[in-house]
Amino acid sequence: MAGSGHDTIKEPGRKRGVSGTVLMGALLVALLVAAQFTGAGSARSDSELVLWHSYFGLEQKALEKLVREYNALPGSMHVRLLQVSFDNLPQKITNAIPRGQGPDLFIFAHDRLGDWTGKRLIEPVGFWVDPSMARRFLSGTLDAFTAKGALYGLPLTYKSVALFYNKDLVPRPPRTTDELLAMGHRLTDRGKGRYGLVYQATNVYFHAPWLYGFGGRMLRRKGCGYAPDIVSNQAITALKFARRLAGPHGIVPPEVTGQLVTTLFRSGRAAMAISGPWFLSGLAGARHLHYGVAVLPIVSETGKPAAPLLSVEGIFMSSRCRHKQAAFVFMKYLTSRRSSAFRLSMARQLPVDRDVARRVVKRDPVLAAFVQQRKTARLTPSTPMMRVVWRPYSKALAAAIARGKSPRKALEEARWEVGRFLGSCLLAHEKGCQNRSAARTQP
Repeated sequence: MAGSGHDTIKEPGRKRGVSGTVLMGALLVALLVAAQFTGAGSARSDSELVLWHSYFGLEQKALEKLVREYNALPGSMHVRLLQVSFDNLPQKITNAIPRGQGPDLFIFAHDRLGDWTGKRLIEPVGFWVDPSMARRFLSGTLDAFTAKGALYGLPLTYKSVALFYNKDLVPRPPRTTDELLAMGHRLTDRGKGRYGLVYQATNVYFHAPWLYGFGGRMLRRKGCGYAPDIVSNQAITALKFARRLAGPHGIVPPEVTGQLVTTLFRSGRAAMAISGPWFLSGLAGARHLHYGVAVLPIVSETGKPAAPLLSVEGIFMSSRCRHKQAAFVFMKYLTSRRSSAFRLSMARQLPVDRDVARRVVKRDPVLAAFVQQRKTARLTPSTPMMRVVWRPYSKALAAAIARGKSPRKALEEARWEVGRFLGSCLLAHEKGCQNRSAARTQP
């Protein structure tokens, strides 16, 4: 394949009284537990690269085909794929790499970067990325893999939510949140199970567009890191708006799951849906459904666009990789222009290559909407603090939207829960920041 990236790259005693049977049983249990959490159950060759991923469906098939073609290239080091479930992959990375039993390479979103760099689990790769290579990627996508001035991965694709709409019910998508509410109420008949809009309103990921659109935030800069910023007038107003959408008299059904979003929109019982590019696979084959995708509306109260979180998916190199030069050759191949175009054509993966992205805008109006949405999206913070905030914030959404709790009270309870969890950890972090700052000012 062209653009494979095969350039010359510079490398920067037994206890008394315990039976042998008992010891053997304990050893077997330990080995089974280790295999479960490290993925060490499969033998590996020293002359191959192991790549972990959590793709399925067309994304998996596209990756497998690219790897087969790469393995057929003269002089390439063989790459072996291992599929790991999305929910388990981060923990397996954290457990396996320090033991030298993890992958050489793995594919995941950028949002764990803070964890993995802090624990030195991933290898900086900026040494191998020259300016001409860096210019191929869409603006901001390399930034997602940058920490403390070092680059730790290469982007493959990106994901955010946008607005899906049924063209038979919504000829023109709403431009503002006032229009969204007005259209939604006209199209909602809760007694007949019909709704103007469907989305997972009590999940903070899907609430983020309203939060940012109203001028709120979840984190703020503090010292050398981040601190929670949960209770503000903007956040309270955003939650009140979400309750207008998804509360008892709203245009969104109660207790929405991802599967329900697909079912209602696909069947025509929901006129609009908020979801991401992964939603497309659930709509495949629905020939009766004529749908479009548009950017999320402007928040009428602020004049700001609803701004979803942006997740950039990329390929990382383990710090324990034994063949770093060969591993980067494959990273370069997988993120090449040709590979990006192939992943787009086979799996409809949004491209991060500038030239390929320009073609999408001209040829695919559905994906073009996500390209447009990226311009107003907010890069998901990769600090571990974000995950600390995530669950309490989602609980606050459920309390205010589904159970009628005051938005201010619900957010105050989330702030208290986050503060209780952090406790002395936050104080220790701030003290470390002060010590580093003092060290920098020493003559």
